[in-house]
Amino acid sequence: MKMKKKFFLPVFFCVFIFVIIYLFRTYNPNSPSLKTSIVTYLAKLTDIFYSPYYFKSYSLPVYELTLNPDNYVFLNRNLPDAIQTKILTAEYKRYVPAKFKYQEQEYDVDVHYYGTDFDHWARPKKSWQIKFNDNQPFFGQTIINLVIPEDRGMYLQELSNFRAKKLGLFIPSSKFTVLKVNGKTQGVYWQFEHWTAAFLEKNQLPIGNLYGEVDQSVKRSEQKPIYSSLKYWKKYVQDEIYQNDNYAELALLLDLLNHAEDEEFFSQLPYILDIDSFLAWQAHLILMGSSHQDSTHNIRLYWHPALGKFFIFPWDVLGSYGWPVSYNPLVSRVLKNPEWLKQRNQILSDYVNNVDNLREDLGYYDQLIEQTKTAVFQDYLKFFSNYGYVQQTKKYRQQIIDQLQLIKDKLDQQNIPNETSGFDLPFSQPINVTDPSKTIIDSEFKDFDKLFQSPQKLIYSGVNYINETIIIPSGYQVKLLSGVKLVFAENVSFISYSPIQANNVILTAQDSSKPWGVFAVIGQQASGSSFDHLIAEHAGEAIVNGTYFTGALAIHNVSGAIITNSIFRFNHGDDGLNIKYADAQVSNNQFINNDYDGFDLDFGDGEIKNNIFTNNGNDGLDLGSASPLIENNLIDNSGDKCISLGETSGPQISNNILKNCNIGIAVKDSSQPEISNNQIINNHIGLASYQKKPIFSRLPFIFKNNHLQNNEIDFEEEDASLRKENL
Repeated sequence: MKMKKKFFLPVFFCVFIFVIIYLFRTYNPNSPSLKTSIVTYLAKLTDIFYSPYYFKSYSLPVYELTLNPDNYVFLNRNLPDAIQTKILTAEYKRYVPAKFKYQEQEYDVDVHYYGTDFDHWARPKKSWQIKFNDNQPFFGQTIINLVIPEDRGMYLQELSNFRAKKLGLFIPSSKFTVLKVNGKTQGVYWQFEHWTAAFLEKNQLPIGNLYGEVDQSVKRSEQKPIYSSLKYWKKYVQDEIYQNDNYAELALLLDLLNHAEDEEFFSQLPYILDIDSFLAWQAHLILMGSSHQDSTHNIRLYWHPALGKFFIFPWDVLGSYGWPVSYNPLVSRVLKNPEWLKQRNQILSDYVNNVDNLREDLGYYDQLIEQTKTAVFQDYLKFFSNYGYVQQTKKYRQQIIDQLQLIKDKLDQQNIPNETSGFDLPFSQPINVTDPSKTIIDSEFKDFDKLFQSPQKLIYSGVNYINETIIIPSGYQVKLLSGVKLVFAENVSFISYSPIQANNVILTAQDSSKPWGVFAVIGQQASGSSFDHLIAEHAGEAIVNGTYFTGALAIHNVSGAIITNSIFRFNHGDDGLNIKYADAQVSNNQFINNDYDGFDLDFGDGEIKNNIFTNNGNDGLDLGSASPLIENNLIDNSGDKCISLGETSGPQISNNILKNCNIGIAVKDSSQPEISNNQIINNHIGLASYQKKPIFSRLPFIFKNNHLQNNEIDFEEEDASLRKENL
């Protein structure tokens, strides 16, 4: 009997150790089954070895969410069967009211469980979406998502965002937090801002259509490819241009992708997709070893209404080891172009051959672990045991190193996998990419074909009656000789993607009671455009090839533009002159009797000097997130503001005369101007300082040595302490 006991104990111990090792090696947190739950509990028995961490504090922000018990019960009962469906579609995502508290500040919010796949909602720890009141955003965010970090590779998605910023890509703000629900700690979450208009505005992007895939009510393996039809797309943000829910630009992209031959595809795509940004986005996926933004999901496609192009945002990228191929038809078609493939490879080469990048990436990854590990070790609801968490973070850290080395080796050896053969495009039997439930406004791109035709005229002289919209593609030089007069029919425009030189030119209407469209230059290939002694009058607004132009003269995304000695008068659109995403020299001009703003500058800089603004219906000079030098201007009798500063503007404003306006200068939102040595006289309000958009926090600004005289109210400020003599 004693011999049996001696034999049994070692065998039992060996079997026990084998079972524990087996559990660690085979544990699959991506299954919602009961077996996995049992495995989880058994694996977590080893958490006792990390018990000293339960007595440590951590610095992560802690959010407190409080729900009415009945509403909490409703959220849990309104969930599908995880084993049967594995998909959380819209009918299961019904908001309920709640209270949200952070740092003694309480918010009224609406909440529901977040995520599509079961791992977000099938276990005790669930992902959340929290919607704030638009008038009381949470640090500028109107909707945040708190996601189980394990679903994002623990730290890989945050590393992905870190890399995306280095590549100049747009990503939502994100960080790690701890959540309590009705007093019970739910553990560590990865927080990110939702896809909202607030997200766009804070990234200096105008509100435009932001697309993503619809939640298809079937398993992932059964979902349809979203690039085949509009029916698989929805909008997170709707543009402010059309009253109808317009999908015209997306329909054009899908049609081009699926039906155009390669030559047509390569020539036309750069006019609706920002190729530089797209290739940086695709290189980012290679760096992460990711194919997760694929043909069925995780696409965030933004139409930029001021640039007339699509941008893709990195999203739910995760990370892996290897070179992803054949996962996205748009990627496959783009990389068939040898020049674009070469450009993508250069982006990758620059990244992996810069030793600072790997050092920074690993440093950031290690920093994330150090910031969060105490809270993670205390998180008893997470998928993994603490030991499993430690092993996983080590595995992913090595994966980061190995992935960059893999890319470097393949580039050096010119052994890149074939990335273009995964999709048979264009289709031999064309498919219908439209959807009866989606509106397509054909007029938005009625002039698109003109982008690919040789212009009939590049040098203009004498009087020219313009009866249909003129489009000048890139690659040309346009000259309007002295004495030229362009006389436009109603709603007709002139749009150039090439630089224009205009001297002593008149732009006017055939009938002053019927405004024409706009005269515009757009794109970096139109850089160097100049306008001297121009008269632009009786113009309106226009949408041409998906781009929204609001100025009689509109300059979008152009470097080195010069506008001098010109007159902008009697215009009926939003602006006499509108400049976006450009640096410009604007001097010695007159802005007179325009219906709304005389000059609107958005997301730009340069110099605005020695101009005269008189009798404009709204603002004389309107800045949105712009930081030019504004000097020696006279602004008189504007219907609203002499100078309006919004969002994140930071101009230097000096030696101007601002008079007879409703408001001399308005400093709004996060604007931080330096206002000095101006005469602010005879206005209703001399200086107004207030918050217009709650997503932007107020910041201090400089106001010194200004002369205020005969204003009915010199200062009207929500917080006078923000006005400083010096910062």
